[in-house]
Amino acid sequence: MILTVVIIAPILEEFIFRINLRHSILNLSLFLAAITYLLTGVISDYVISIWIRLIMSFFLWIIYYELFVELFDRNIQTSWNRYSLIFFYVSLFSFGFSHIFNYQLSCKLLIYLPIITLPQTISGITLAYIRIKYGILYSILLHSTSNAFSLLLGIILVNKT
Repeated sequence: MILTVVIIAPILEEFIFRINLRHSILNLSLFLAAITYLLTGVISDYVISIWIRLIMSFFLWIIYYELFVELFDRNIQTSWNRYSLIFFYVSLFSFGFSHIFNYQLSCKLLIYLPIITLPQTISGITLAYIRIKYGILYSILLHSTSNAFSLLLGIILVNKT
């Protein structure tokens, strides 16, 4: 659980939600590799080992990169420049709303979705700023640190009762 919460989840989430805030073919291919990793887990109901999914995603990342360099470099850059603000806001709100699955879903809960996911959305704004200003490594480190503190606090609170 610690490996997932503190290392895998922050890397995966940063590659899915924030890597494309800086435009490059490399970043797009890393984004698709992260999506591939996530989807292989969902499709296989997490039966496929983490390591097999990581290796498969790594090789697909190389393939994605080579494909995009050859086929789409100029068109993708034009689209990114035109729609970068839209990408930014979609990234922020999708990161916040993706954390709704941390809770038991019910109709009553969905009404309060914007309030419940507000802390994650604010975190997404902070991480996006760090990503754009300082780079992806720093946003991953901040995300990992935040998750580690949350996990540690949860463990302390559970053990106190």
